Amino acid sequence: MPGSLAHFRFQRCVPNENCPVWQEYVEYDSRDRPFIWSLTGGEQRNATGLADVCIEDDSVSIRAQVIEWLRAGAPKHQRSEQIDHYLERLAAIDTSRQVTADDVRTLYAAHAAKDRA
Repeated sequence: MPGSLAHFRFQRCVPNENCPVWQEYVEYDSRDRPFIWSLTGGEQRNATGLADVCIEDDSVSIRAQVIEWLRAGAPKHQRSEQIDHYLERLAAIDTSRQVTADDVRTLYAAHAAKDRA
């Protein structure tokens, strides 16, 4: 299974019960940076349409990109107005297995391509 997992155990209160319940949760280990970035990094966000561009982290490139956006005007479709779409995409994830970077790209690809057209 790709990616490192970290196990956490903690107490939580259960409504209408007098005693707390111990539960164990599994989360990604944030120290596994290549794995985390493969799912949520800038290149992945750009490929899935969750970011407009992925550029170098320098002031000249950033300035040029901002000027280009200002000249182009507002995008036709604002991502912030597409909440239902993104909730549907998240609901479509098969949580019975470990998601991969390719899974994420496939999940969002059709929408990203349509949005850029």
